[in-house]
Amino acid sequence: VPPSAKELYNRLVKRGTETRDEVLRRMKRSLEETEYMVRYDFVKENDDLDRCVNEIHVLFDREKKIMNARANTAARLKNELETIIREEG
Repeated sequence: VPPSAKELYNRLVKRGTETRDEVLRRMKRSLEETEYMVRYDFVKENDDLDRCVNEIHVLFDREKKIMNARANTAARLKNELETIIREEG
């Protein structure tokens, strides 16, 4: 997310790729999106692009490790359960 609404506005205007009406439409859409931010698992403020990109890469790497650990635990438990059921059944 941008560091502030004013910064978002300035970035959109500075690009010069959109009309005033399009910029205002984008600002209104951003306002709507703020309603959903509380549901996000992660929100990263983009105040410095290089630092933000690096922090997001670290975050993705961490989440990938967590997902792999969950998958490994699930596979191990599934195998153990299948073994017990097979032996007892």
